[in-house]
Amino acid sequence: MKKVFTVFTALLLAFAVQAENLIENASFEKAGKKAPASWAKIGKGQVIFQPGKGIVRLESVDEKTPATCSARQSVFKKIVKGKKYLLSCKVKGDKFQKHPKADYGLMLVNKNWKGSAGTRRFKVPEAEAVTVKKVVTVPENWTDAIIVAFVANTTGALEFSEIQLTEVQ
Repeated sequence: MKKVFTVFTALLLAFAVQAENLIENASFEKAGKKAPASWAKIGKGQVIFQPGKGIVRLESVDEKTPATCSARQSVFKKIVKGKKYLLSCKVKGDKFQKHPKADYGLMLVNKNWKGSAGTRRFKVPEAEAVTVKKVVTVPENWTDAIIVAFVANTTGALEFSEIQLTEVQ
């Protein structure tokens, strides 16, 4: 009986410690043909939300024209300045190519990119998705906080899935 109680208590603690994902509709189940209401598409590349799979695919229109585009969501009302958060996702490339001045990543940014924190220019696998993550602290002087999955000056596609922003306890 004592062992059962110990296991039960451990399971309860594990669930209690697991933080809530602050990103709304991270699975994109409400996507349809447009971006989910909580997400915005920005830029000249293609931004495709794949419902059920929880994937946002950022891609160039063709093989020769580099894309610059992003999927964004405001999280300012959900975060607390000065606190730490874990920003994470899985990433996979599809014929992904970097061009001069290429940039890409998953970031938490202030209004008009007047500050940013996150992970960028990581190694992009083609076969299996890998997890990228970074603990970020929201600066006290920020006036906004936006999650941005982005590509700039790249061709092919970059797929972001399981996007999460959780408070670090």
